[in-house]
Amino acid sequence: EVPTMQKDTEIFTNYDSDLAELMRQESLRFIEHVVWDENGDSMDILSADYTFVNEELAAVYGIAGITGAQLQQADFPADQGRAGILSMSGFLTRHSHPAKNSPTRRGVFIQTKLLCAEIPPPPPGVDTQLPEDDGEPKTLREKLEQHMEDESCAGCHSLMDPLGFSLENYDPIGQFRTEELNGLPIDSSGEIAGLGEFNTAAELAALLRDDPRAAQCVVRNLIRNGLGHVETTGELPSVVALANDYTDNAFNLQDLLVDMASSRLFQLVDAPK
Repeated sequence: EVPTMQKDTEIFTNYDSDLAELMRQESLRFIEHVVWDENGDSMDILSADYTFVNEELAAVYGIAGITGAQLQQADFPADQGRAGILSMSGFLTRHSHPAKNSPTRRGVFIQTKLLCAEIPPPPPGVDTQLPEDDGEPKTLREKLEQHMEDESCAGCHSLMDPLGFSLENYDPIGQFRTEELNGLPIDSSGEIAGLGEFNTAAELAALLRDDPRAAQCVVRNLIRNGLGHVETTGELPSVVALANDYTDNAFNLQDLLVDMASSRLFQLVDAPK
């Protein structure tokens, strides 16, 4: 979906459809490298300190010394606090608005797609808009924290927004920044119950890769994609067994795919409908 994302090109003058397509290719090449080339710990997808860029994409990250159109492996700049897929331009672009970030969108993805948590929809009739400006400049974080003071919003937003705050140093196309457009400094610290405290995207990534829910969520996502439905109660023991083997095998995704294909989940079928 990244190449379909629209951005305010008056603000992000370097953004166009060609750059967006490069972002998509970057993510795919990175995952291909971790899973197939390295054939090792696939949780590096969350915590690796490198990506794949060409000259144009390197400029987005501020990576020096990259020339040409071919994607090539390069380390993230050490002072930007990046790690893994969540710090990559494609993810950050996809989960942002045209002119501003969305800690909520980014946090929802982490909770629902990386931890397989369920986030209920907003209650009927609740106002999902951020508070109106009162004349005092505020960061997006401050506006969302004010929004979370509403009890009808706090229950869900407290599970999502703090995760997104860790990615506030990266703008709607993934460029590093220390200030918002209004000049106010960015605070990327956060805390989530059951996960821990973090100050940067890299610290959040380290917590996620070590959380047992993340490994089980990898399995759940693959199972759901393979079977075409959310796992049922009767299928859960097989899912848990696969997740345990995945962990014991040092998160080797190729081994997991073989184990999945030979599991009872894919040996039994329902009656034709």
